[in-house]
Amino acid sequence: MSNAKRTTFRYDKENDILYISFGPPRPSFCVAEIDDIYIMQDIETGDYSGITMFDFKQRFKDGSVFDLKLPIAVDFKEIGKEVIMQ
Repeated sequence: MSNAKRTTFRYDKENDILYISFGPPRPSFCVAEIDDIYIMQDIETGDYSGITMFDFKQRFKDGSVFDLKLPIAVDFKEIGKEVIMQ
């Protein structure tokens, strides 16, 4: 399974939710839920298609986001910089 496709994200400031997408939107299902982090997989290919993370800003500020063991590499440092600037 590859996540070499373009990674984009959207941050819901009001609810402190981070949505990360790998590639274009497509039908997906949740394969794992870890402490309010939902990992999505493409129904047809099995590729990882996204992550939804609740309490992102809180996790970024306390550093816990960097300790997560996810099956997908995500640069939370770069994402966090952009989110904090919003």
